[in-house]
Amino acid sequence: MAKKRSNAAAPFSPSPPTTTSIAPANGSSTPPLPPPAIVLPTPEPGAVVKINKLNLSEVKGAFDEAIKKLLTSPPQSYTQSHRHQDVKLALGWSSCLIALGTVGWSTRVEWEESKRPLTIAVALYLILSTIQWIYSTYVEKDSIFVGRRKALVDGRIETSNISIAAKTSLPKPARVPIYTITLSSSRSTNAGKSLLARVSLSSSRPIGEFVDASGVVDLRGIEDWVEGLVDQGNTNGEVGGSKSD
Repeated sequence: MAKKRSNAAAPFSPSPPTTTSIAPANGSSTPPLPPPAIVLPTPEPGAVVKINKLNLSEVKGAFDEAIKKLLTSPPQSYTQSHRHQDVKLALGWSSCLIALGTVGWSTRVEWEESKRPLTIAVALYLILSTIQWIYSTYVEKDSIFVGRRKALVDGRIETSNISIAAKTSLPKPARVPIYTITLSSSRSTNAGKSLLARVSLSSSRPIGEFVDASGVVDLRGIEDWVEGLVDQGNTNGEVGGSKSD
């Protein structure tokens, strides 16, 4: 007798999910890496200058750089003169080249033959180094900025020259570090033949006024201070004028 076909349905059993992977082109079994995450750029915070407030050389360097940046940027826009740096570099490189050239030449000749040129080279090196020291001490002095700009005022071209010297001090008995600025400026026209005004200003402020307890420099405060002095010199200058606070 033939068996009857059962009409009962087979019980349902879920099959595991099917995954599809793409094999790398080089035949490796390593699964592909996920796409890189998109990182949005974050806005750059304002410039912060942090120094060791107990180091007066470091303090002066930070203050000097803030003043240079102010005077070469709008609205001041002075063109800085690098004359002092050029003179010192020329003297320094000349003395070094003389020394190196003579030493290199002396290695190719006998000692007796090189004694006289070496003596002359040493003398020249000392002379150039002395001239450089004299220039830094008595000509450049405490100068940190020398600049010039031209502007059209009332239909004529005016030339403004500015020179700023700065130094730090620790006066007694208070022993409070002080930063002193001496500003000299002049305005002329007719290619410098007609002097319109000349003024010299001096101003001192405690360093702690611009540096907080953690050593962060208040650049905006320094710029406001110096900008006020520059504007005062440009607007109130008189021939032969001199002021200090």
